[in-house]
Amino acid sequence: MRVICATQDSNDFAPAIDIMMRGMWEDGLDLAQPQIVEDLLSQKNLDGKSLVAKTDDDVVKLRLIEQTEAAIKHGVFGVPAFFVGEELFWGKERLAQVAEALA
Repeated sequence: MRVICATQDSNDFAPAIDIMMRGMWEDGLDLAQPQIVEDLLSQKNLDGKSLVAKTDDDVVKLRLIEQTEAAIKHGVFGVPAFFVGEELFWGKERLAQVAEALA
């Protein structure tokens, strides 16, 4: 989660989300292990070493805390979660419903 927060203001944001979610949910990787995260990001042409190092930054840690608190206030209870207006869609299997709601 901190890697995602560390990339939030960069061009690496969307690719990092995709890489990390696939690593966790499709490949079953233990993303609590910094070396696994670094290797995974590096294999996908991101600077894994730099991104993992940024996870120790107090600004990144605070961003995660603030975003987690905001998500809880909005009723989010897991990832991935999507809002279309005020409607919450939870889970990857809801992407078709998200697309329909956006249309």
